[in-house]
Amino acid sequence: MEIFDKHEAYEYFEKLKKLIQEEISMIDDDKIQNTDIEELKNYYFEKWKIQPLSLFLDELNPILNEEKVKRYSRHYRTDEDFYYSDGYKITYSIQFDGDNRLFNVIPSTRILQRFHVSNIEKSTDEKYGIITYALEFTKQEIEGKDTPDFVKKQFESSFQHIKQTIDNLNNDVQQYNNSIQSVIRNSLEARKKKADEFVKLSENLAIPLKTNPYAPNVKPILLKKNIVKKPEMPKVKQREAEYGISSSDYENIKKIIGMAGYSMEKTAKTFNKFTEEELRDVFIAFLNTHYLQMATGETFSKKGKTDIHIQFDNKSAYIAECKIWSGEKILQEAINQLNSYSTWHDVKTSIIIFNKENKDFVKLLTKVKVFIDANELCQGNISTSKNEWSCKFKKSNDNSQIVTVHIVVFDICL
Repeated sequence: MEIFDKHEAYEYFEKLKKLIQEEISMIDDDKIQNTDIEELKNYYFEKWKIQPLSLFLDELNPILNEEKVKRYSRHYRTDEDFYYSDGYKITYSIQFDGDNRLFNVIPSTRILQRFHVSNIEKSTDEKYGIITYALEFTKQEIEGKDTPDFVKKQFESSFQHIKQTIDNLNNDVQQYNNSIQSVIRNSLEARKKKADEFVKLSENLAIPLKTNPYAPNVKPILLKKNIVKKPEMPKVKQREAEYGISSSDYENIKKIIGMAGYSMEKTAKTFNKFTEEELRDVFIAFLNTHYLQMATGETFSKKGKTDIHIQFDNKSAYIAECKIWSGEKILQEAINQLNSYSTWHDVKTSIIIFNKENKDFVKLLTKVKVFIDANELCQGNISTSKNEWSCKFKKSNDNSQIVTVHIVVFDICL
């Protein structure tokens, strides 16, 4: 099936804006006058905003099948000049999140080619969607190659234009989401002005307004923000010998940690007096509202005094260390503790640091960055925000096993 082929982005998003204006113009006088405008703005923004497309490429799990592969002759002149050769079909199931309608939109910045996939299973409120994408090779094309590396490079090469097109389309989505704020505001203000003018005219003419006999007249009812249920990550089947969390779940866990930490920062007066262990327990409570084990009722639990973990067969598949900042030494201490716990090859970890005393938070963040950059065991790091880093650490100079470490610092200093 072909994707990104039906609607030009500008025309598509402009049509949506007109639909927003039409819907707001149909609000009845009583509602526009007796409902909080800010609530209405939030309601219509949540209803009409578009969720960009996100691909999860960390766990593709390709499937190999023997196939008769179609190839065209070297000097073909028509579509009938082809033959079939023995070969292989490698099928990838790529999970995605976002608005399914975007696969029909042509981005304003485009790549001049057609895009084909085997199938698209739409995302829903309960689960992520799946793009089925296939590569075909004759036996001659794959013979003598370093097969895993060759196939990986072929996939990355052939799929990169789809990734780039999604990035371009997401830029259009961001512009659209930003622009509808003013469209909604202006439409609501115009609709309210029209309703006010009608009421004023009615009062001047001494004509009573027709009201809804079933509506309460004590006070206006505010619209509630439309809350969309977030899809849950699908469970990844693990081999019996080892366990691990998926990269997508890891990203979701980091987001939950971020939301919890930012909430603490906004109420620093409450959390500044908490101990490491008490702060850790708050995060466990947050995390266990999103992930549950059927047997125990909780996924995240305590291991030592200050850490959080997911445990299988007495080994940890995810670990987080909570520390109150007292200098760079606590970072090394946390890394050493993570290394001592992480015995499996796929363990993913977090270090959560709280600043309770340092008034110069920017200077503290600089110290964290300098420590990470200078650490000889660090094999690479990416700063994902001003207070957050995604790192890869070797366990030691003698042990090349890599541990994924997410470092985040929260400011609860008064």
